[in-house]
Amino acid sequence: MYISAEQSRDILAAIPSRMMAKGDRAGLERIVLTKLDKIIGTYHDVLSTRREHYPSAQERKRWRRIDKLTEQLAQEMRKLRREPPWSDPDSLLPNRVLAVLWDVHRRAQVRLEWLDTFRAFRGTQDPYRQSLYSRVLRVWTEDLNGQLQYSRNRQGKPTGPLVRFLTACVEPILDQETPRAGVADIIERERNRRSAPTPTRGSITGCASTRRSTPRLSGRSASPPGSARPESRSRRSSSGFET
Repeated sequence: MYISAEQSRDILAAIPSRMMAKGDRAGLERIVLTKLDKIIGTYHDVLSTRREHYPSAQERKRWRRIDKLTEQLAQEMRKLRREPPWSDPDSLLPNRVLAVLWDVHRRAQVRLEWLDTFRAFRGTQDPYRQSLYSRVLRVWTEDLNGQLQYSRNRQGKPTGPLVRFLTACVEPILDQETPRAGVADIIERERNRRSAPTPTRGSITGCASTRRSTPRLSGRSASPPGSARPESRSRRSSSGFET
């Protein structure tokens, strides 16, 4: 169990008695606590895994440096190949080197794309935490039939049963990062998310891609050079590498 006995008491105490008046109160309490325990447990496991595998800034710099050096070496190999005469016995060496550099470039781009996904966790942006809030609020609305609403006290701070319930649920795991004044934004964001129209299939596929655009090593098209024939030194493959 991720929820302690003390936390269970705090959560149940935050639920207005009128919401527990109908039906089997003990059964409803078990359902609510069981669901919340699973939600908090999932967040705890994901958080631990994320901290263990969170990439360092040094790793991101390393792969950017690899990609930059790959581009620079590719430029030099293309210059070398264009300088007549190419007197080396292995006349196709530049072609093979460029093919290897293209593979390194693609691998570096894939790695950088993966590293860039962690930018979503900068500052207050945290998809996992937003999921935690959303799932807790769903217990409030679906199991307790509560409303996504709150009030403000004389000091302008959000208050009300839902504010106390959400705080009681997440405070043990978030500790000092537990939202206070920002809890109003959490509730409003969830309310807006639920009221937003569901996007159609066409609208999803029609959205602009968020994937990293692949820099072109040659200044031309950036597809792999596998279709070019090595014996034709003057021909350019679809990747932009001269082959």
